[in-house]
Amino acid sequence: MEKVVNIREAITTSSCYKSSELDLEKTSDELWTALLSCKKFLSTVSFLPKRQYFIKNEDENFWEYFVPKANSPFKPINEKICYVIEIQSGSNLEGEGFFGLEDQKNKTVLAFHVDDITQLNLNTKIEKIFDLENELRRPATSISLYLPIILGEWRARQNSSVFVTGHLTQSEDGKITKKDGTPVWLGGEMDKKHTHRLRSLHESLLIGSKTFRNDNPKLTVRHCKGKNPIPIIFKGSHTSFFNKDLFKVKKREVFLLCRDQKQQSNYGNLQCRINELNFNVNKAVFSPKEILTKLEQKGIHSVFIEGGGITISHFLTCNLLDRFHLQITNRKIGSGVNSFTLPTSSSIEEIHSLNRIDYKIKDQTLIDYSPVSS
Repeated sequence: MEKVVNIREAITTSSCYKSSELDLEKTSDELWTALLSCKKFLSTVSFLPKRQYFIKNEDENFWEYFVPKANSPFKPINEKICYVIEIQSGSNLEGEGFFGLEDQKNKTVLAFHVDDITQLNLNTKIEKIFDLENELRRPATSISLYLPIILGEWRARQNSSVFVTGHLTQSEDGKITKKDGTPVWLGGEMDKKHTHRLRSLHESLLIGSKTFRNDNPKLTVRHCKGKNPIPIIFKGSHTSFFNKDLFKVKKREVFLLCRDQKQQSNYGNLQCRINELNFNVNKAVFSPKEILTKLEQKGIHSVFIEGGGITISHFLTCNLLDRFHLQITNRKIGSGVNSFTLPTSSSIEEIHSLNRIDYKIKDQTLIDYSPVSS
């Protein structure tokens, strides 16, 4: 038996910041190739570069990512360059690490320290630069939403751990589906694109068994550029389990979370490549901590949990979410499935306090939760 609670009531927020309503959808599209380039570059290095840059040229609707050789400062001498965002690493002696400036070539440069990326007050600092143009304010805000995930995976790779991001989309009245489990398209194209961005930023994607059974998802990146994550599925016992579309994709690797078996099942009739992760499970629930341990042993350092509510709930109550995105739409479902279900063995008080940033995007709110200690 489980207790049903409102997810926003279950999370105690240590501090909260509300972002100005900016066109984050369009800006994230313009930044996306650069963010993927940043992710790709960081996957090849064990030390953060002293300086990283996001650059935008005149008359271009996209940003580029650039790391100078030998960590030398970047000189924006190209006349076409109009905006530069600089991310510094190394010692942060000033403790602030954030400033806006005009260089000798009259190029607008916005710089901040990598330590600021995981801090709630980054958005506050952005807002305090009153003369900051929206052409820099918007991308800086978008970077504050997505770059922590890229850096989180990089840090997890260095310390042999797994960075975990959860995501749920709920109605205004706290529901995620209809009462009978019928999927409801709550967030529209905007939410779908954000979900696919999160897919592309992670090495793997974990989805609950009910969500997998009801939605029959492809679990691919289709609404933005990026690489498909490795699907992680709880192995089902129902006869239709292996008839899902995911298992028909030739050579795609899929991880199955299985209860302990003496020998692997025969998957020779499937198009995809199955990799079993076996668990000694006496209870109904797999241990979230043990799942992450086995994933790290397989070389996985980031996992995106894309629902359902029960799976998210177990990771949240175990305090194993490094980031949690809750998308709230203005739709109401009424009688339906609640977004968050608290196991009876847990209590709301066991969930660590989180920081919260609210991004207002048109008629929806995207809440970004992160641990206070991060």
